Amino acid sequence: MSRARFAWLWLIPFLLISFWLGSRNLNADPVWMDEYASVLDALGFDDAPRPTLDVWQGVGTRNPWHAPGFFMTLNVWGRLVGREPPVLRVLALLVGMLAVAWTYRLGRAMVSPRVGVYAAAILGSSAFFVYYLHELRMYTLFAMLTAFTLWAYLRVVHRRREPTRWHWLGLLVGAIGLLYTHYFASLPLAVIGLYHLWLGWKAWRGQAISPRRWWTVVGVLALAGLTFLPWLGFLAAGLGRAAEADELRARALTPLEATERLAYLFSNGAVLLLGALLVLAAIYVVRRRGRGWQAWYFTGSLLVVLLTANAILQLMHGGRIRYMMGLFPLLSVLVGVGLAWLPRRIAAVILLAWVSLGVWNSSNAEFGDVDGTLPQYPTHRVVQSLRGDALPSDVVVNFEADLANRHFSNMGRLYFETIPVGYMVVTGLGEEVGVQRAVLDGQEVVAPPLDVALNYERLWLSVMPGREPEAYDTFVSRLTRDYTLCAVPADEPDMFMTLWARAEACCFTGDSFQPRFRFGDGITLGDAPAFPDQADDTLMVGLLWQITGDVPPHLYSVGVQVFDAAGEKVLQSDYGLEAQAYTCGATPLDVSNLPPGDYEVRVTVYNWQTGERLPGTVLASGEGGELLTVGRFEKTAAPRNP
Repeated sequence: MSRARFAWLWLIPFLLISFWLGSRNLNADPVWMDEYASVLDALGFDDAPRPTLDVWQGVGTRNPWHAPGFFMTLNVWGRLVGREPPVLRVLALLVGMLAVAWTYRLGRAMVSPRVGVYAAAILGSSAFFVYYLHELRMYTLFAMLTAFTLWAYLRVVHRRREPTRWHWLGLLVGAIGLLYTHYFASLPLAVIGLYHLWLGWKAWRGQAISPRRWWTVVGVLALAGLTFLPWLGFLAAGLGRAAEADELRARALTPLEATERLAYLFSNGAVLLLGALLVLAAIYVVRRRGRGWQAWYFTGSLLVVLLTANAILQLMHGGRIRYMMGLFPLLSVLVGVGLAWLPRRIAAVILLAWVSLGVWNSSNAEFGDVDGTLPQYPTHRVVQSLRGDALPSDVVVNFEADLANRHFSNMGRLYFETIPVGYMVVTGLGEEVGVQRAVLDGQEVVAPPLDVALNYERLWLSVMPGREPEAYDTFVSRLTRDYTLCAVPADEPDMFMTLWARAEACCFTGDSFQPRFRFGDGITLGDAPAFPDQADDTLMVGLLWQITGDVPPHLYSVGVQVFDAAGEKVLQSDYGLEAQAYTCGATPLDVSNLPPGDYEVRVTVYNWQTGERLPGTVLASGEGGELLTVGRFEKTAAPRNP
């Protein structure tokens, strides 16, 4: 009795393993098309998330393929924690932990605490289930609600004492949750209904629960069904679209193929081990005089119902076994029954091997080849590489082979919210490389990408190896006319990124800022590069500024002036100083008409409204003045127009 009472303590290490497996993937891969659809339906891409109640109508209009429950839940979650993809993905992780915990409760209710512990360990280490612990979709919720609703139902119908109001409420909430989570998630309710009809026959013969309790269950499930009536119109629209999806029907799995795929993914590839444990589970039921038969009934019945539904709708292909996620808690319980037939030490060794295989395959990107593991643009890696290095005035140019896959450009809004830079997605379309399209900050750009990108002082170029090489090379060859290649901050197998700037001083990354001058309080100028001898027509003066948060925005301007050897000002250019932590100003000066000789470049900062100049200081020497010399150059060529 004491051992059974504290069996739940074994659940803790398995929950910790599952949490570790899921949490390490929260930002290990970029969001993909289905996750983009989740964010679109749940939150939208406006500055503020859409109201929760608006999600209902939005999903019904845009995406009747799915019920709205998960999207409304994600909406509430996003309002609480923000819209960064890794943070949003935590919802699937937390729900998945509840799925593991309630699988323990389900196994305990069906058979024994020992079976419950085994079942929780099996589910929590299934590499396929672990993958969905970090995906912005409803499949961990599907698994959790299946385990919870079955547990609540069994508590209601087989509890010796009268069920409490919380048991009834749990059954009602679980049934409604299944209906509104996924259309395939409603199928466990059909299995419960068949089981309940059998109980009703036994109740009529006086061999099971009282008729009053039986009818109360019927009323609760009927009430759950009534709550789904407002969605039936959208359901019909979704089924209509499914009927027109010829591509899906062409790829749909046969019942045998779906069963084989399910067995492979659930067992971490150890199909023979799964088969052996199922045989032991059958022996357990026979030898224990039917104990554990409910695990067989609910698992087998739900499998038949799911396969029948797919045979009718033809929706599941090899990457959509996730539609059968409700089977995973039940299969885990059934495998737990098989392990319970073995001596504890042998069962522990087999369980350890199962968990180890799951941990291994959860790190194997090729295992399962589910939809989200297909090659995606590494948006998350781009942002990680830029964090701390990118300036607010920068633009990120990404080359993507298929701009029709718009989810990258839209999801970029969420990723790049943490680093306020502009971003573009560029691709070559058609036979001519020059025919290009671009998306800037999530909006399609009508102008050619080169024309837009060349308005920025600094550009970060990223490309996946082998994707759009001709368009990328064309872009780079044009950049070399006006830009300097600064660095290669990311050169990895799946991503290549370079930084380009109009002036060498703007090649700022990380902690490379070296303060040299200060103007007033809070405005610091970095070390300017040595200017080469000028035989060309244009002198590019690049200045990197560091601005503290207390500097008023849009108040100060920079004056860049050129003085000859006699101290006479011969050129000047001005621009506004943005109140940002770091900003780079690259000013082109036309020196074509200057005579040969030595010149100084001086800088001043002034209030553009009053003309008042800020006092400047050379940090190394302490010298001051309103106009500070930042560099010198020699003009070697004769004036073009003497």
